[in-house]
This record gives sequence, C-alpha cells and structure tokens, in this order.
Amino acid sequence: MQIQRSRLTTVLSALLSILAVMACFSGHDSKRDAAGHPRDTGRAARTAEQQGCATSPTPITAQGIGPVRIGGKISAVSTACETRDSAITLGEGIPERAHSIDVGGGHVIALSAGSADTSVTRIIVRDSVFATAKGIRVGSTVGALRAAHGEVCGAAGEGNVVAFAPGIPGVSFETSVSPAELRGGSAAVERDASVIPDAATISGIWITGQPAPCLQR
Repeated sequence: MQIQRSRLTTVLSALLSILAVMACFSGHDSKRDAAGHPRDTGRAARTAEQQGCATSPTPITAQGIGPVRIGGKISAVSTACETRDSAITLGEGIPERAHSIDVGGGHVIALSAGSADTSVTRIIVRDSVFATAKGIRVGSTVGALRAAHGEVCGAAGEGNVVAFAPGIPGVSFETSVSPAELRGGSAAVERDASVIPDAATISGIWITGQPAPCLQR
C-alpha cells in the first residue's frame, strides 16, 4: 500500500509540474504577435523603402496609388514596396497575374501579365484605407461620389453596376447594386446613371488610367 501511495504521489507531482509549465506559457505562442495575429516568420524583413511605402498615406489618383502606378514596372514597384505574387480570376474566368502590394497603410492588388518586369495594367482597391483627394473610398455612397467628383455616368456587366466620375477619370467605382435592382435594368444605367441610387455604396475601386467611354461623350 505504501509503495502504491508513493507511486501515486510521484505521478501527481509530475502532473502538477506539467500543468504549472503549461500555465506559465498559456496565451503565449511564438508564431503569434502580442495582438494574437499570426506572425509571418518566413517573410524577409522589410527594407527602409518598403517600410516607408507601407506606412506613408497616399491618395487614389487616375494614375495609381503612390509608387504603384499604371504603366509602372512590377520589378520597380517591388523594390519600393513589399510585393507578393499571386493570381486572380476575374469575370471572364481567365486567371491573371496579380501582385498584392503593401502601400499607404493598406494593400492593393496590381494586375500585370508575363514576366516580373511587365507593366501594371490595372489596380484593384478593396481596402477602405485609401481615398481619393476628396475623401471617396470603399464604403462611401454614390451620392457622396457625385457630390465630390461630379455627376456620374455608368455601365453594367457581369452582374455589377459601375459608376464613373468626370472629376477623376481613369478610375471606376464598383457599386453595391446589381443590374437587376435598377429601374429599367442594365440598359437603363448606360442611358441615365441617375438610376443608381445615392444610397448605393462603393464596394470596389478600379484604377485603369483610361477614362470610361461614357465620360468622353
């Protein structure tokens, strides 16, 4: 009986020691930061230029965002800003080469084709960190877009309604409404963009550098 008690005491002592160690390290995970977000331990440290690109605020323009500009070389952008290559499939169902870029306190997606030295063709903004010089961003209303950048024209396609403003040509504003929700359907918006409700919100911003045909009429 004494032997059994001795073994039980030894087992309990070992168990308590393990629990104590676990308690000391509870909530600590070397793969997570102080806020609990996963650390990217495999990513190289940012250069000073990349850190500056990632944190310096910059507005949306018809040419791009900061050093991420239409026509700029991906190789040059990746030197200035932290860039991760990937791919994206758009409405046509064809994968396109994409690059997730940290810039101005958020991140954008730049589209290109071919080698790493290929020019940026389009920039997709889904991050509300970025705004035009007049404060229009993802989440703003179409009414606010009209007030800031002028009366919009519009187009519909692939299930989306897009607005274009004369005050910032070369930038497309994807809205929260679908063609089926519009009075008169998709054909109506191309004739009269006033059918896009002021209360509709901007769900995405595309920078192309090219004014929409409806702005050139």
